[in-house]
Amino acid sequence: MSSCKLFDSLPKPRDDIDFESLPWNLNCPEAHNYVLVKTTSGKWEQTHYDPEVDDGEVCNSIFPYVSTPLNVYPSTTSLNYGTTIWEGLKCFRTSKGRAAVFRPDMNFKRLCNGADALCLPKPSYELFMRGIQSAIQANGDLIPPYGDGMKLYIRPLLMGSGQQLGLYPSPEFSLIFYVSPTGNYFKGKAMGGLKIHLETKYSRASRGGLGSAKCSGNYAITLRPLEEAKKQGFNDNLYLDLETYKEGNLNEAIIQELSAANVFLVLKTGEIVTPCLKKGTILPGVTRDSVIQLVKEVASELQSPFQESTGKGDKKSFYF
Repeated sequence: MSSCKLFDSLPKPRDDIDFESLPWNLNCPEAHNYVLVKTTSGKWEQTHYDPEVDDGEVCNSIFPYVSTPLNVYPSTTSLNYGTTIWEGLKCFRTSKGRAAVFRPDMNFKRLCNGADALCLPKPSYELFMRGIQSAIQANGDLIPPYGDGMKLYIRPLLMGSGQQLGLYPSPEFSLIFYVSPTGNYFKGKAMGGLKIHLETKYSRASRGGLGSAKCSGNYAITLRPLEEAKKQGFNDNLYLDLETYKEGNLNEAIIQELSAANVFLVLKTGEIVTPCLKKGTILPGVTRDSVIQLVKEVASELQSPFQESTGKGDKKSFYF
């Protein structure tokens, strides 16, 4: 157990950090604390968290980021077989000095879907939320001041942390919550749009695979194509469902998403469209769902050319 200080109330932001200038990266790790709980039973127990008494390992197993590295061995399951899923959440300081996390219930739902796909034990809703709360309590002074775009990024991570050579579920699992303060992601960037390369050679995900799970391999596979696109002056790749693409013919091709983000298109007809989730090849993004909910709420107020669409020209329902 750690002797890290847990804040009873939200402290002021640290005055030795220029939060506005922080890039999108791991910043100030020497000031971080992380939450770590493990299980060897293949499930999470009341000892990890008991919501009836608000106590358990997730409330107390908090460690300094720099001075307490993870015990990772060469035979660790996640290193050898890629059994790692993770989430990304944003925690903001409100104008009233409170901490607010954006839609963590959606992240929990997606993490559980990924856990099922990779044979990892799903945490309970209460354990997941308490882990986020513990991470915030242990890093309250790293939440940036109230301001546009600044946040404390929280990354829950579930991994097979046991040692083995054979291909089967890990004998041990670790649930980790770590953080990093970041500035405004778009600060200093051109707001006129990104230069996107249409990727027709590499496949990000295919039917029956893990495209809908937020697992490590879904990002590793985009690195080489992204490097090649950047060398040509592009900011990112837009991937196609290669099952629908024939070389030189884009008419029947279906788009998927960018390297690490969903995509929306506003067509010349005014239709707002985004790739469908039904094939299981793209990630069900929290931002994606949020945009859909907002558009539905204001649909009656939208003026032409913004209209609902199925993508088939009938303009009766969203092609979501």
